[in-house]
Amino acid sequence: MFVQKTDLDSTKGYYSLPIVSVASPFRSLDDLLRAAPGTLNLGTGDLTSTSGFLISGYYAWAKNNIDIRKFFKNVVSANYEPILLAVAHKQVDVATNNTEDLARFQKNQPARAANVRIIWQSPIIPTDPAVWRRDLPDDLKFTVESFFLTYGTDRAGADVAHERAIVAEVGMKATSSAAAMRSSCPSARWRRSRTS
Repeated sequence: MFVQKTDLDSTKGYYSLPIVSVASPFRSLDDLLRAAPGTLNLGTGDLTSTSGFLISGYYAWAKNNIDIRKFFKNVVSANYEPILLAVAHKQVDVATNNTEDLARFQKNQPARAANVRIIWQSPIIPTDPAVWRRDLPDDLKFTVESFFLTYGTDRAGADVAHERAIVAEVGMKATSSAAAMRSSCPSARWRRSRTS
């Protein structure tokens, strides 16, 4: 790993969120876990989704001894926006989502987003790393890393305004603080050997 994606505020992760309708009686995960088994409908992300299934599956359900196939009446899987809409329209009682997609939903559909409430938040989920092959030449590694860490920053000959507009549109960046994480990663070895 040579850089990690960060939000524009330099947050290096996101969170899994069980959400409910604002009309729901559930104010917390504990409230939800006290419901009678077999009475609620759950919406989840795809089975390979980190925030929509895996993290919530462990921290919200497994750590509380909940087998979702037994506790919930129905379990449906979908992408994030359909799951958010299902909660907003009370088609499911609770759904798993994440802070990134909820923020996008709040921006794009604020009226519908106002109909959902977060009842729990997972530990932080690190955002995506960028990795490279070990056999890349050092000069190419340096060029690629420099691109990520300087894109949208003041430098000679760059169309910084255009780059910053792209970074703002995407809503994420890599920062020089991400490079500090290399010290605990094997990929840092190339940099140390190159400078020694």
